[in-house]
Amino acid sequence: RTQIIQYIMTATTALQLPCILLIVLLISIQTDYSQALASNNKKRSGKKAGKQGPPRGGFGIVPPPPIEPSYAVDDSPATKGLLQFLEDEEVEGLDALEIGYSQNGLRGVFAKESIQEGEYICAIPFVSTILVDETFVESSENDSDLLSASKIESSIKFHKIMETETEKWSKYFDSLPTTQEDDNFDATPDFWSDEDIKSLEIPTLIERVLERKKEIQQASEETGIDLEQLQLAAWLVQSRAFTTLKKAAMLDPDDPDNLTKEGLLQRTVLIPFIDFLNHASTSPNAEMQVVETKAYEESFYALVATRKIAKGKEVRIQYGTGKETSFDLFSKYGFLPSDNQSNDLEYLRGSAELSLENLQDSENVKQQDAVSIRNYLRNLLSKM
Repeated sequence: RTQIIQYIMTATTALQLPCILLIVLLISIQTDYSQALASNNKKRSGKKAGKQGPPRGGFGIVPPPPIEPSYAVDDSPATKGLLQFLEDEEVEGLDALEIGYSQNGLRGVFAKESIQEGEYICAIPFVSTILVDETFVESSENDSDLLSASKIESSIKFHKIMETETEKWSKYFDSLPTTQEDDNFDATPDFWSDEDIKSLEIPTLIERVLERKKEIQQASEETGIDLEQLQLAAWLVQSRAFTTLKKAAMLDPDDPDNLTKEGLLQRTVLIPFIDFLNHASTSPNAEMQVVETKAYEESFYALVATRKIAKGKEVRIQYGTGKETSFDLFSKYGFLPSDNQSNDLEYLRGSAELSLENLQDSENVKQQDAVSIRNYLRNLLSKM
């Protein structure tokens, strides 16, 4: 998922630019990270062996009832295949995590053991991820736009990878929701009909979604890729990919003195397993960090706890820059959070008048989507 990724420096200092926490290159701390991760794993598995006696406390003491798990483990063949793929790729730290379903039926990642603030939870090597875009951009450009994974070129590249590199990635691809019949498929509005999109009653959102839909259709015609397949690839990249930025410099071909120009290196990448993490607008308990060395094959994406995570709790990160409205999140990821109202109110105050007509039900719009959006808009506008 598109997220501000923090690059670590030797002194754990980060460079901040407006609205986002930007990235500086880390050189050769993989050994320290591996030792920290190994230490964390040893602590989690360091229980003494031997038989456990009856609960202490004297005659007649009744032991407390076992704690009911807060989630159901996802033991589907597809998820088992993904975990086998990650094991083959020598991914570290997954023993502390588990893919499962929350009590409301939402698939996510849960802590199997208590995790302390600042712990490195797991690491996914660069070579075990799918890079769909790497572009040098001048730093004067809009940072919020740079953090978007919505480039149609990235979707075209990902579609090609899905078609041609199945030998390595098939187990990962099998774990992804690829049809609207899948319960884990959160359809974004660009899957809707034009009539249903216009019924959203938010002019700027309607314009954005219609433009996105038109862009995908045009790319399908130009490349010959089946529209449904390209639409799926575009949805997977936009809703699951992470975009990172780091300071960079390159030779300016237009400069007669061959001077370098400074800017940012933007990468858009899909990270297996990490892309199963769900969003939290106000209370994320983990974040992504990029640990990059001189050697690409020794670099990795690390998941780090930003506060203590109790056993059985879901591990969540924050998507995007933290400034997105619920409508931004809905158009990019297909869900409406309930804890993002401050940004939403400012957004709606700048929008044209809303009639709040009921959304039209159709086969492309689920009933719960219509009810959720309508009620959410009414609740927000009552506070304006």
